[in-house]
Amino acid sequence: MKRLFPILLCGLASLLFGCNTTPDPVLTVTPENLAFSAEGGAQTVQVKGEGDATVTVTATATSSTNPVSGTVVFRSEGLSATVSVTQDERKVIQVGDVMVIPAEGGTFAVDIQYNTEYTVEVEASAKSWISFQGTRALQSGKLEFQFAENQNTDPRQGKVTVKDNSGKAAPVTLNFVQEEKKVITVGDVMTIPAAILISMSSWSPGHSPGLPSWPHVPCRAASWNSGLPRTRAPIRVRAR
Repeated sequence: MKRLFPILLCGLASLLFGCNTTPDPVLTVTPENLAFSAEGGAQTVQVKGEGDATVTVTATATSSTNPVSGTVVFRSEGLSATVSVTQDERKVIQVGDVMVIPAEGGTFAVDIQYNTEYTVEVEASAKSWISFQGTRALQSGKLEFQFAENQNTDPRQGKVTVKDNSGKAAPVTLNFVQEEKKVITVGDVMTIPAAILISMSSWSPGHSPGLPSWPHVPCRAASWNSGLPRTRAPIRVRAR
């Protein structure tokens, strides 16, 4: 009777649960999530099922300026396991072309597109006439600069570098050219020679009205133009 009781108990367990003690097959992966930088790289995944395996997942560098994502699915004997994969976006800074600044200077803006934090650096030799005023918008906006007046008669050039704070995006250089100051130069004081070519309206060979004997007329340089009548025929008068 004592031996019969375990047999009956086993039979009852077989009816309720069955006698098969083998576990159901499973397929697992570790880790279940992989994150890559924009530059890409390689990471390993441990796969466990009927047997164990180590799988290397490789991501190439991305050219997208937005994050990318995907999945890697492992399958075996009707089973599957999934690994989620994400990759950061490529950091970029894009700015407008070279700007030509008028000689009088002023405030001007440069278009910029970016998806990263950045720093604007004016080169040392141009800090006396270029000053960064700040960004007027986020993600897509304008870099505003103040330019001093160019007092020189030669054009001048200056560079401004926009750098990604994370160091992932390539730096961008802005080239500014400011025009020279426009000037008009003339010669020195002119010296009027003693022999002056003037015009007389009418005259006689021996006399000119209101004047001493002609053609040798004593006069001063300050008054010769107002003291002589005009003529249609040019004659030469010498001042003493």
